[in-house]
Order: sequence, then C-alpha cells, then structure tokens
Amino acid sequence: MHSPRSNLMTDQPLISIIMAVYNARHFLDEAVESIRGQTLADWELILIDDGSTDGTLERIRTWEQQDARIRVFQTLENSGPGAARDFGILKACGSYIAILDSDDVAAPDRLEKQRSFLQAHPDVVIVGTQADFVDEKGAVTGCMNFPTSSEKLYRFMYRFVPLLLPTVMVNRSLLPDDFDWFEGWPFSEDTLLFFKLVQYGKLANLPDTLLKYRQHASSVSARVPRETFLKTREARRRAVREMNYHPQRMDRVVEGLQSVAVRVLPERLLWKVYRLVRKWMVKNA
Repeated sequence: MHSPRSNLMTDQPLISIIMAVYNARHFLDEAVESIRGQTLADWELILIDDGSTDGTLERIRTWEQQDARIRVFQTLENSGPGAARDFGILKACGSYIAILDSDDVAAPDRLEKQRSFLQAHPDVVIVGTQADFVDEKGAVTGCMNFPTSSEKLYRFMYRFVPLLLPTVMVNRSLLPDDFDWFEGWPFSEDTLLFFKLVQYGKLANLPDTLLKYRQHASSVSARVPRETFLKTREARRRAVREMNYHPQRMDRVVEGLQSVAVRVLPERLLWKVYRLVRKWMVKNA
C-alpha cells in the first residue's frame, strides 16, 4: 500500500515519465497506479492536463497530493498529445524520459529493465518493449512483438513504426539541449520522433512484454486514420530530406501501396486494415 504523500521524491529524479491527459478519467487511475507500483522508485510522473472537461484535472490533482513524485501541469487549451508531451518534457528533470499514455498500463518492472538496458548500452538512444493489446475492459486481445536489433529497427522504420511510443524510454544525455521532441504534431508524432532520435544513437526494443496497450474507438489513430497516414508520409519524407535517411526500393513500393489504400478504402476500414498489415509486417521483419 502506498503511504499518503510519499517522500521518495528526490531533487534530481533518474526517470521522468511523461503522460499527456485529455478526458481520461475512465482509465487514468490504473495508468497512474502502474507507475506508483514500479520496482524502481527513483522517478517523477509529469501529468499534463490538455484541456480536459470530464473531471480529469481534479482527479490528477488528487494524485499530486498523494505522491510527491507526481507533478501536474495544464496547457492553456487542448493542443493534442504531441504538444502536451513537449510541454511536459520542458518541465522534466530526469536523465531518462519515458512515455506512458493515460489509458495504458506499465508492468511493475518496466522502468527498472529499461534503465538497466540503457545503462548497459550507452550508444542506444531509445529502447521500447513488447506489448499486449487489451480492450476497454482490460482483456487481452492480442500482442505485438517488435524486432529487437538496432539493425532491423533502422532498416524497417520507413515501412512501419518499429517501436510503440507508450513503451519507450529515451537516454536524454545523448541529445542536444535544444532537441525538439514532438514539434506539436497532431498525428503520427511517434514516426517523426523516431527518425529524429536515430541521428543520435541506436534504436532497440527489449524482448519483454512490459505494457498493456489499450485499443478503443476513441483513440486518435482510430478516429482519423487518413490524417495519421498523411502525417506519417510527411515524416518519412522529412527523414529523407533533412535527416539523411536512405529508404530501400521496397520501402518506396510499400509507401505507394499504402497511398493507394488510403485513397481507395473508406475511412471506417482504414484503421482495421492498417493494424492487420502492420502486424504482418512486424511479424515478417
């Protein structure tokens, strides 16, 4: 059981977990408790309320009162998860930056395992994990097993997003002080971030399943799959123009097929088709 107003907060926490929160009252407690129950205690949880209207702000203020390691901030208006995370990272004190979404659940040893990996591999800038997919009630509906080697992750990142954003931890010491994380992108901010990070170190995934990733109809990608794809394509092309990324010929073919699907398929089918194709590509990477 957690004691009221935990005194475990340090002046310089090792890990800062960034959680953008918007009308997340239904799942929020489980997400926060999954951080408070970590085997590694040297962290701060930065909650950014992004203009919620469902009582979320009042709830996260309660968490702030209960645990000194939890810090709450507000954006002036709803700005999207990328911009909200950028705001939170500006407030972060940790040497490592971890991401968790407000409807997901971290395994108890997630932070400890990722911290240990990054300390043992100082040339890795970002490490993710495997994940179980769960529905709104928390029942497991599937899993995602991403490649783990840096070489595979780099080679395939033009075709699909090779890490799951709510699982990642970033070694901040490898980045310049003015690193622009999400640039406030409203969709597909993870694609752009990973292309930018690979300029400063290797990518990796742990083989361990350390997240329950909740899938539901109100998620951003499910609501606006066409806009998400267009932003993904823009991020890829920026990687080629600005970040010296060299896609393979097959990468261009895959992107062309994706573009056709986006134009032809009705939007209500796009998200389902994307999930199936992505799962197949990950499995065969």
